[in-house]
Amino acid sequence: MNESRIWSVLTVVVIIVIVAGTWFLGVSPRLAEVATADSDRETVEDQNAIHLAKLKSLQELDANLPALEQELASLRAAVPQATMTSTLLRQLEAAAAAFGVSLSSTAFQEPKEFEALKPAPADKQLAGSMAALEGRGHWVLPLDVQVVGPRSAVLGFLNSLQTGERLMLVHGVNFPDGLIAPDSVVEATFTVQAFMLTGQAPVVETPAEAPVAEAAG
Repeated sequence: MNESRIWSVLTVVVIIVIVAGTWFLGVSPRLAEVATADSDRETVEDQNAIHLAKLKSLQELDANLPALEQELASLRAAVPQATMTSTLLRQLEAAAAAFGVSLSSTAFQEPKEFEALKPAPADKQLAGSMAALEGRGHWVLPLDVQVVGPRSAVLGFLNSLQTGERLMLVHGVNFPDGLIAPDSVVEATFTVQAFMLTGQAPVVETPAEAPVAEAAG
């Protein structure tokens, strides 16, 4: 092999070495940086998508805020954080007047911490819901409500007790026995529980004196 060919081979080897060195020392790290940058960009894009989804959700909540505040106000009125006996008495009087019955008496008793029924109801969902309320600051305000009026109006008043603004449960009814005409005047007493959500034993406030609702007509 002549000297010219030897130098040609050496030149090629040198070029290969230079190219390889340039790749490993320059290009390869740069490509790794590009790959890392692509990965970081994808991560940022994923995070941005998550943030945009959260932002959209917050914007939807903000747009629905008035409705949510109204719903919260209704729930607080249904299950207040105090006995609110004066407000409750006014609601009972308004219901009595609306149905044309006389609210003879309303006797408030000492509040009691909520206890699930024993034995538990056969309905598993109901039993589970009641058990979940125990020890969580839920209290009940027992009261006896006595009304006088036409039988049909008294039954309407009874229904209103469980469908009114304040959440109440009627679990005792003292009603005349026998066949009674719808327009016959009867006296009935209902044993009721009004619900509260408070972290401590609530104090029963003394309701302000108010005129008794008289039957219409």
